[in-house]
Amino acid sequence: LPFDPSHADSATIGGIVAANSSGPRRQLYRLLRDSILGVRMVAPTGEIVGSGGKTVKNVSGYDVSKLALGSIGSLGILCEMTFKLLPLPEKMETLLISFKSFREATAFAEGLIETNLLPASVEVMNQRAYSHLNMDGIPDFGPEGYVSAIALESFEPAVKRMQMEIKEMAEAKGARSNACLQEEKHLPFWLE
Repeated sequence: LPFDPSHADSATIGGIVAANSSGPRRQLYRLLRDSILGVRMVAPTGEIVGSGGKTVKNVSGYDVSKLALGSIGSLGILCEMTFKLLPLPEKMETLLISFKSFREATAFAEGLIETNLLPASVEVMNQRAYSHLNMDGIPDFGPEGYVSAIALESFEPAVKRMQMEIKEMAEAKGARSNACLQEEKHLPFWLE
């Protein structure tokens, strides 16, 4: 499942669905509601209620599984969920690009979202937030500035092309420097 919810190290699937916590990669993989096919839950009355099923076209009328999504448990305790599964991407990496000002970083991020490129996620963080990431091996971009993080997940030629075009776009928007996190650091970065 391509979701990076808050507190992923301790979150349960039921909690993620109840909180509707898709995470930053929703730009490519869409929202959690687009991946859920059905749920079974224990209602406050004690009866087991189910909605949806194991196929995509499985509901006539209102889809209660979508209603349970984000209900924070007010409709019942989620005990079974059915999702659409996706294959793992052939290549996954994160591009980190440093900018001097927030204006440059956000102009770059907004411009990137408006292109035909398909990054899995685009985030802008200040240097203080970036320095609080508890990861070894991420580059130090200095005490000031902003960092744009772009997740790239697709086939290898597509990732290479997106990386090249994004770097060119970043240079045109005033990027100071960039770095790339390969697959072994890509997923842990987005779970931080």
